[in-house]
Amino acid sequence: MKTATIICIAFEVLLLVAVVLSYRLNTLLGIIMTFLWSLSAGFIFKLGEELDEPPEPLHKKETREPKFERLIGSSGITVSILNPAGMIEIENQRIEATAFMGLIESGKHVEIVDAKSNTVIVKERR
Repeated sequence: MKTATIICIAFEVLLLVAVVLSYRLNTLLGIIMTFLWSLSAGFIFKLGEELDEPPEPLHKKETREPKFERLIGSSGITVSILNPAGMIEIENQRIEATAFMGLIESGKHVEIVDAKSNTVIVKERR
């Protein structure tokens, strides 16, 4: 049994104990607690099932483009400021690029560290 399910079962047991105690103290309060407990039972077990399953991705994972993947590790020169996106020149062609971190001035030497669907990720060479 997974941890989330165990936690939900423990919560159900606590609710049941609260129902029994409140019923002993006051009949109206006991009826209300019984009603709330019966409503919550289905939601809590459903929550436990959802917590046990891995979350689905919010969007499709970006894939590397074969035409840019071959450029990983290559060097180029920025032809515009990358703040964070701009243009670089590599192998006599201009490519849209995104700075890995921060801003990169125009005319700086950069290295391609990753390739995404329509851009490359670069960092400044030191």
